[in-house]
Amino acid sequence: MSHPLEGSLVEIIKPLVEGADAELVQLSCRPSGGRLHLEILVDRTGGINLDVCADLNRKIGDVLEASGTLDQAYVLEVSSPGLDRPLSSDRDFEKALGSVLEIFSDTPGVSGVTGTLQVVEADSIQLGLESGEVIRIKRSDIGKARRKITF
Repeated sequence: MSHPLEGSLVEIIKPLVEGADAELVQLSCRPSGGRLHLEILVDRTGGINLDVCADLNRKIGDVLEASGTLDQAYVLEVSSPGLDRPLSSDRDFEKALGSVLEIFSDTPGVSGVTGTLQVVEADSIQLGLESGEVIRIKRSDIGKARRKITF
């Protein structure tokens, strides 16, 4: 369940993130220890680094203070989404083309499927399985998809 402030915070934060040539991947707000915890995940082509996250943290904090949007104590965290984050948007899936994905779902036959992402369509994806078979999975049947990390 999203926090009521998330929409107005996105309006304030998104232009700052885009000004850093980055993408706002996710913004979440949740109460934590009497404060509001704001977690902002950002990414950009070629990856995001600590300096960009620190710079955005300062800029976002300054704008939030000046705007008066938050009338309570808060913790602000700006970070990269990480390699193992769930894929959700069209852009997430498109950036993962050629990667090995793990699919989790309540739909029989879909959960636990692992394969190489070959095609991304508006309503489905196609995975190449190790057996050579290519399967199509409806996006609506995907509970969670993430890149498989191998070492």
